[in-house]
Amino acid sequence: MMIVFKKGEDFIPALRRYFQKHKIKSASFFGLGGFLKAELAFYELKTRKYTEKKFDGPFEVPSLVGNLAQAEGKDFMHIHAVLGKKNFQAFGGHLLSAIVGGTLDLTIIHEPGLVRRIDKETGLRLLKI
Repeated sequence: MMIVFKKGEDFIPALRRYFQKHKIKSASFFGLGGFLKAELAFYELKTRKYTEKKFDGPFEVPSLVGNLAQAEGKDFMHIHAVLGKKNFQAFGGHLLSAIVGGTLDLTIIHEPGLVRRIDKETGLRLLKI
């Protein structure tokens, strides 16, 4: 299935509402489009902490990938995005928040039974398939 987000939408809450409305509990997804602004994070394995940074765009989104799984009985989304600047520089990381630019097209693939559990070695909620 495919969903299209409009300019100005708060991407992550809008995606969460879509999953809830359609009773989707686990899926993988990928997309492309643009963001007006975004917040990314980078996970430091050594310290087990995220470094977070906000960015003002506009940006192209040449790649966005993620999944929805269940963790401790709750929905857990894991999303990464690559952002491209006007000067053709690109950077990316774990997507924490974003406001859609012109549009964002997302393809969703239902993946029944995805579950995440805390991994003691990394401190991350890893997929258990």
